[in-house]
Amino acid sequence: MNLERYTEQARQAIAQSQVLARESSHSQIDLPHLAAVMLRDAAGLPARIVQKAGQNPQNIYQAAQSELGRLPKVSGGGGGGGGGGGGGWPRCWGGPKNWPKN
Repeated sequence: MNLERYTEQARQAIAQSQVLARESSHSQIDLPHLAAVMLRDAAGLPARIVQKAGQNPQNIYQAAQSELGRLPKVSGGGGGGGGGGGGGWPRCWGGPKNWPKN
C-alpha cells in the first residue's frame, strides 16, 4: 500500500487504527478499527458524512467498538496491527451486498 497516495487525514486515520489494533492486542487492522477511529469525533467530517447518509454515527461507532471486542486477540511479541481485513464487521451494516455502491 502506497501511503503517499492518501491524504494526510487518511494517513493519520490509518496510523491511529494501527495504534488501536496494537493496544487491543489485534494482529491486523480491520474495518472496525478504522470506523472507531474515524467516528470518535462526533463533529468530525466522517461523522457528518454518515449523518448526511441517514445513519447515526454514534450507533456505528458503538457497533465498531462491539466488533473490536469480538475480534481475536494475540499474545506474545509482535502482534502489530498491520494488514487488513475480514473481522466480523459486515454484520454491522448487513454485509457488503448492502453497502453503498461507488
